[in-house]
Amino acid sequence: MSWRGTVRAYQSAVRQAERSARKKQRELELQQKQYNKMQELERAKYEVLLYENKIELIQSLHKDCGPTWDWVSINNSIPPNEPVRSNENELKAKSAAKNYKPGAMDKLLNKAQSKIEQLKKTIHDAIKVDENNYKKALKEYDLELEEWKRLQNLSSRILNKESKYYIEAIKIIDPFSEIQDLGAKLNINIVEDLLEITFCPNDEKVIPSETKSLLASGKLSMKATPKIKLNLLYQDYLCSAVLRIVREIFAILPIDMVRITAEKKLLNTQTGYMEEKPVLAVAISKDTLDLLNLDLIDPSHCMINFVHNMKFNKANGFSEVERIQLK
Repeated sequence: MSWRGTVRAYQSAVRQAERSARKKQRELELQQKQYNKMQELERAKYEVLLYENKIELIQSLHKDCGPTWDWVSINNSIPPNEPVRSNENELKAKSAAKNYKPGAMDKLLNKAQSKIEQLKKTIHDAIKVDENNYKKALKEYDLELEEWKRLQNLSSRILNKESKYYIEAIKIIDPFSEIQDLGAKLNINIVEDLLEITFCPNDEKVIPSETKSLLASGKLSMKATPKIKLNLLYQDYLCSAVLRIVREIFAILPIDMVRITAEKKLLNTQTGYMEEKPVLAVAISKDTLDLLNLDLIDPSHCMINFVHNMKFNKANGFSEVERIQLK
């Protein structure tokens, strides 16, 4: 082959190699795009799931509740058993020392006496271990006994319907962590032997300001949540939280009625400042609440089952209302 022919063949081979490499590159680039798209799709799905879960959470607080407290069983419970001093480790160490018989190597290397001394030290250490274990058990017993006495006294007071001890029981059990995690605040008082709760839910920030959905292309769609939807979601959140709070109270205390008022910041047009005002006031009886299928109710519509005051407009949200006065 001529020199020029050799060059052309070489150049052709190089071009062929380049075409093959570039083809592979395009394949790899396509795979990378598919991989990135897959990552984007998974991220989009995750964002949508988080959004939907948040919406479900704030509308379904009323569906969960802690266990019912059986104050009769607590009152009838026996005190914890006082620990018995044990010398288990000492006996094991003494048995090992008693049964020790020097072997041929111990005798040959003159280690028998040192091993006997070590076994004696082991007995001494074992006695200390037994003593420390007893002291630890005694300390735990004292704490358990003190707690038992406290619950005994509290259960007696609650069973006697001494209402001033209701708040102490609520503080001990602390059933409102999920609601408080959302930024809500609770104030619980006893007014004329009636449990009265003021509930200050978090402001509208608890409701996602953006609606997230998955487009047909697999991309994430994020749009500002319409004001009407925000108001309706906030109403459901507030009503669901109220029902959850009252359920927790009925699970803890042997009472028949709870009066609860939810407050939120509203504009005082006289002063120009935002002030906490009642927007939902409701008296909930245990008998009525027990009749409801709480897994299927709409929390906002559910308020009609109780004596309540609520002024709500889906365009403007809540307005101030009067507190419930039970005669």
